[in-house]
Amino acid sequence: MSQIVGETENERKVLDLTEEDIKRIGIILTTEMNGKKVSEYSRRIRTLDNGISKEKDQLLRVTEEEGHTKVSLHTNQSNEANKGHIKMHLKDAERIMAFLTIRYDEEVIADVVAPRISYEVGNGEDCIDLDIDFFPAIPPFMEIDLANLRKHGLTLEQLLSVLGLEEHNVVKLGTEAIHALYGVDYFEAYAPKKEKEGCKKTL
Repeated sequence: MSQIVGETENERKVLDLTEEDIKRIGIILTTEMNGKKVSEYSRRIRTLDNGISKEKDQLLRVTEEEGHTKVSLHTNQSNEANKGHIKMHLKDAERIMAFLTIRYDEEVIADVVAPRISYEVGNGEDCIDLDIDFFPAIPPFMEIDLANLRKHGLTLEQLLSVLGLEEHNVVKLGTEAIHALYGVDYFEAYAPKKEKEGCKKTL
């Protein structure tokens, strides 16, 4: 049996959001539920692998977010039931990339820019986090952190009903697996573009 390393995900993803869904979600969260729109920005997500793990089971991910860079080690990626992650937040994305690629021979196997809209309902550590993600190759989806739902007197089903999303498919899957539902290979769709001959990397 695979060992779960680090934290496990406690999230659900609501698939196939339309423009109408996205507009309605924003209105309901910020008015009826007294939530707030925290940010709207584009993330650059680079996935790295050094070829040691089988089935891309131990991938590194460097995500440039608003104001910081998140470095995460994702484990047991081929087994959704035993997936885990170890995350840390740092400042300089390019220095991190240079460190990983030079010292540990990590290679970028996927590179994508994905816009995100983030909302919070409540305050501080007890808030409900909701993120709407826009990946180029698939329809938008919303990620709901389940950790604090009950503190607000809600179940997932009740929240979906309030947001008018009760007819949507809801999954407990990672981003790569969600792409696969649409017949899209995440690593093929977002494979890094090869540098033109004669171009050299600069650090």
